[in-house]
Amino acid sequence: MPASPPQVAPADMKLEVGMAAMDSSEDELDRIGKRSTFTCPECRGTLWEMNEEGALRFRGLVSHAYTVETVVAEQSRRLEDALWVDVERRVVSRAETGRERADERRAVRERMDATIEYSA
Repeated sequence: MPASPPQVAPADMKLEVGMAAMDSSEDELDRIGKRSTFTCPECRGTLWEMNEEGALRFRGLVSHAYTVETVVAEQSRRLEDALWVDVERRVVSRAETGRERADERRAVRERMDATIEYSA
């Protein structure tokens, strides 16, 4: 049986292998995908959108790879975390403001009491 000729991997597959080995550049990624508006959930770097045969996925410069579902879930989690941090800051700020106002009222009351005692 004759030996079959060696198969050559497509150029985009070679680039993806390079990405996985962290041996790629932004220019190379621009050739096989387009920069997305999403950032990498792990390193916060740029993600490139890859759409092969209707399967949307994302790749990053430092070998991170995600499905669209994973990117959306991670972005949602980060947004929720940020919102809870903001809620916590607002609650703490209101509590501090309330304590400051109570301290001010207490000081005014003490001055008024001292004035009344001094006048009597």
